[in-house]
Amino acid sequence: MKYIYFFLFLPLFLLASEYDFSLSQLHEKYYEKAFTLYKQGEAESAFEEILKIGDFKQRPECRLLYLKIIYDLKRYKESVALINESSKEFIEQNLTDFFYFYFQSCRKSGDESSLSNFSEEYAYLFQKKGNINLRKILADLFTDGGYEITAEIIDIFPERVFTESEYALIVGAAEFYLKNYRKAKELLKFSCLNASNETGKTALEYLTAVNFYLGELPEFPDTFKFYNDKSKINLLVNYLKNDKLDYADKVAEELENNEYYYPLKALINLKRNQIKTALKHINKADTAVIKNHGCLLDVAAEINYKNKKYRNALAYYKLYAKSENADKNYANYAAAYSFNGFYRYNNTAYYWLKNLDEKHSFYDSLALKDLALLYNFTEHYRISAKYYRQFFKKYSGKNLSPEFCLNRLLTLFKLKYFDSMLPVLKEYSYLADDETLKKYLFALGNYNYSKGNFTVASELYADYLKLTNDPDISFRLERINYTLGKYEDTEDYLLAFTGKNYDSERGRKTGLDLIKYYIGKNDTENAEKLIDILARGKSETDDTLSFWRGKIQTLRGNEEQAVALYGKVISSSRDSVMVKDALNALRLLLEDKSPRQYSRVISSVIDSMSYRRSYNDILLTLADLYETSELYGQANEVYFNMLADSSFSDSTAIMNKIGVNLMYRGKFEEADTLLNRFVIERGKNPETMLLIAAADMGKNKISRAVNVLLDIYFSFPEYSKREEVILILADNLYGNGQFLPALYFYRKLNFENDPQTDFIVKTKISELTKIVDRESELFKFPLSFENSLKTMAEILEKNETDN
Repeated sequence: MKYIYFFLFLPLFLLASEYDFSLSQLHEKYYEKAFTLYKQGEAESAFEEILKIGDFKQRPECRLLYLKIIYDLKRYKESVALINESSKEFIEQNLTDFFYFYFQSCRKSGDESSLSNFSEEYAYLFQKKGNINLRKILADLFTDGGYEITAEIIDIFPERVFTESEYALIVGAAEFYLKNYRKAKELLKFSCLNASNETGKTALEYLTAVNFYLGELPEFPDTFKFYNDKSKINLLVNYLKNDKLDYADKVAEELENNEYYYPLKALINLKRNQIKTALKHINKADTAVIKNHGCLLDVAAEINYKNKKYRNALAYYKLYAKSENADKNYANYAAAYSFNGFYRYNNTAYYWLKNLDEKHSFYDSLALKDLALLYNFTEHYRISAKYYRQFFKKYSGKNLSPEFCLNRLLTLFKLKYFDSMLPVLKEYSYLADDETLKKYLFALGNYNYSKGNFTVASELYADYLKLTNDPDISFRLERINYTLGKYEDTEDYLLAFTGKNYDSERGRKTGLDLIKYYIGKNDTENAEKLIDILARGKSETDDTLSFWRGKIQTLRGNEEQAVALYGKVISSSRDSVMVKDALNALRLLLEDKSPRQYSRVISSVIDSMSYRRSYNDILLTLADLYETSELYGQANEVYFNMLADSSFSDSTAIMNKIGVNLMYRGKFEEADTLLNRFVIERGKNPETMLLIAAADMGKNKISRAVNVLLDIYFSFPEYSKREEVILILADNLYGNGQFLPALYFYRKLNFENDPQTDFIVKTKISELTKIVDRESELFKFPLSFENSLKTMAEILEKNETDN
């Protein structure tokens, strides 16, 4: 819809009139200087100059210049007072200027009530001076948003300045801007029906806008006398945009002989989803008319597409793409779907690929989704997965179609990307049918079971068994539940199973699960019986059973026997998992013993070791025990011995432990020197550098610590402790008085899962923002109505020659 509103602009400062008077030479010099400064926009300096004329208020030309200056200085109340002090003769002599400044000063000082107090005497003066001055002032007030004031002034003397139609137009337009649409409608309708061409057309534009906001049809046929076909088409299109289809039909009836009749009727049918009727109408339309308008090409293409005339649709979309102001991305998107309609998948992909963009955009997201679906449909699953990944990397997963989600599951399943598939299945399992869901649950359950993710596997198997009966999976689930400590429901069944199948793989594994269960509830008797049963199995290793016998002796308080059994596993087993379990059990037994006791036990285990592969593990256990006893120097001696062993590979972890222990002893300088030398020799790593920063902080060398932390921040963007580094960095900058960089780093933190830290960070951000805020206030301006305001300017000023 084309809206016409009103725009006027009058120069705020008018040149002073010429007066036949004489000033003293000195006063004339002050006046001319003040006048020149005022014209140059230097109101403050002009004010100082005019005050040098002692009796300037008694001089008409000085009084007028003074009024303009104090108005420019925004001293509006003084402006009003100065005018009120002036004589009637003086005001009449400078009526346009004083009238303008009076109104504007009243408005801008908040004294709008004074505007309604204009007397008939002022109205008389304006009638005598000529109406055009009042027209210009009213136009400026209207443009400045003073709609109520404009209407108020007109009410004082409309018959002296405006015709009835003009009066109704101006007040009606003011009511429109004030959103009093019903009142505006009556005034504008009166103006429209009784005015000459220009006033009537403008009133009609406003009346059309009012009807639109009221949701009402224009008054046929009265107001239609001002509409040409182009205006009718614009009105019809606006009704279509706002789904007022019945109104659009009535306008279309007025266009039956117009060349756009059939395309517009087709568009109305399309909006009603009457696609067959729409096709009939678009086929009756003049092809030349359609080809000359991109919007009609788009309509013709969509109608053909919805009628499955894909080749015709494609032809129209290609023409549309070449039209002026065409949306190229939309044209590509639509052309691709047209190709898809007649199985030209390579062409389909080509047009969607053209819409891919590095930036976030609507058509980029559509292209990624459509490409993912297309390659899934054509069973190119790796390519499909690529576009799925790109989509979810750039866009959120909200409001997605079931088809898109289910095909994503299928793509991940076909490629066996089970880790990625699990969260997707949890989110979208409700969309899948039972057979598909069974297939996915079974595959994911087996995958997680094979990876030792028993909690996840048990959940998946449990859901799978809700859909089918599978004895093998049922048994597997029971065994998993035993592994996870969920024994009560299946104890009797599995105990009997173990007794019958102790020499089978299933029987042995089930028996070990039961042993864990019995030990867990301190039932050493049943646990020992099961160990004896499993010992009959030829394939069961002594190391595994020795470990569990050690657990039994620990529960019975036979610590020496338990230590001997754990030591046997550590010294002779080739099973690294079993050795780790035995070391942990041994450590728990020794941690409340004296250093002399546990060092003696560790030494005896080392002396009995058959395989050197566990040597470093037992030394780490000894060092850990020393640290528990706060014997950091002894722990470091063990670590240095390990570093001297050429077979030990993880020197970084050991060096970091040495550094931490030195700092525990307050030896920050020594730790700093040692760790820095290690980094120089072996290269930078974030863990050691973080400890170097801690040593610097311990020495109160905050600037050095900050430099190290910045090095970590920029050198290791994927570091797992990045949030911790940023927080320490921000805290140090804050403590060092470097508020702006501290604020920068605090704003990078996100501790949603740690409410306490999140609160502290947000508090510091708020505090620092007040300190370092250098951001300029953003001003938001309302939309202007240039075209309409310009039309009002023409109406208000056009009578300069008429009057």
